[in-house]
Amino acid sequence: ESQHILRYMRNRRGIRANLSLPFQQVARTRISDGTQEIIEIPPKLQEESWKHINQYFSIALPNAKENLKPIIHKMMQQQPESANRALVVMTCNFGQVELLINFVCTAQTMDLSQVLVFCTDKDTLQIARGLGLNAYYDEVLFGDVPTEAAGAYGDDTFAQIMWAKIASVHLTIFLTDYDVLFQD
Repeated sequence: ESQHILRYMRNRRGIRANLSLPFQQVARTRISDGTQEIIEIPPKLQEESWKHINQYFSIALPNAKENLKPIIHKMMQQQPESANRALVVMTCNFGQVELLINFVCTAQTMDLSQVLVFCTDKDTLQIARGLGLNAYYDEVLFGDVPTEAAGAYGDDTFAQIMWAKIASVHLTIFLTDYDVLFQD
């Protein structure tokens, strides 16, 4: 089931599906009989999520203040005063590195000095730097992210890469006062 398709049903809040009612947009968690499906998050997944959030705020954020902020500062110092004061942020793992290479090849005539790639593994970090891009990697933050591409929308690998993307944007916005454009 696509997560981008709007769902419509003939029902109202608290009333099961009824053909005499007009169509209304409903949540994806509404099932065919019109009732709301309750999705419980397994305790193991809850524990893992809290572990990631705790690591993010207690270790990764202080690391970024120490290691990422100087990278961003150096990037922006190299820009003339009249330049756009924006950062383009990308997140990439090794499974998607071909797309990163394609982006760089396509943008050969553009100035990529304001592009910052958050790499989720050391191989991608090496490749991004080899392509002349500003790149950042944090073992605590990204060490658990799989290196392969997601197999399908919403699978476990996809979810972990989404977490990395959210963290990348948050860190950049939190540590700077520049405009941020996230390229996915």
